[in-house]
Amino acid sequence: MKKFKQVNIVYTIIFLVLVVYLISNIIKFINIHEVNGYDYGIKSIYNTISVYGVFKILPIFLIPAIAVFYRNKLSWMIILVYLYFFIWQIVSYTLYFSPFDDFISIYTVLVLIGILTILFFSIYIMNKAHTISNVYSLDNKKIMLFNLMTCIIGCSISILLAISNNSRYYEGL
Repeated sequence: MKKFKQVNIVYTIIFLVLVVYLISNIIKFINIHEVNGYDYGIKSIYNTISVYGVFKILPIFLIPAIAVFYRNKLSWMIILVYLYFFIWQIVSYTLYFSPFDDFISIYTVLVLIGILTILFFSIYIMNKAHTISNVYSLDNKKIMLFNLMTCIIGCSISILLAISNNSRYYEGL
């Protein structure tokens, strides 16, 4: 029997997040159609996706799920960018909503700490020497540089997404 690799935990997390994203957007899509009385024709589906932004950030969730099946430096970097992206999304969510809330529930704080712990543990697993050398066949000498690059890219994508979602003046994305 094959030995269980810890990197499979990270892969499972990536696929679970993709499934949760797809289910929540399918529910959102169905609710939009029911509330507005749309049919499920091609034109109606296209209008719902383009006007309401359903499945707008699907590539952000789909690219790492595809990268799981490849074992090279690029897929390792894509997965780390994905994990850093989520960390920055949680940080931006906390900074954006917490100043406006008078009372933040302990449940919300515990959930955010739990998610951040899972993400940091996933980054730790991806950066272990065993994972780097055996799974992705990378050289250990440039790992810090690659981690810095992936952190900057993940932060940049998160900032761009926050700006495009919260700006009244930006109508592009």
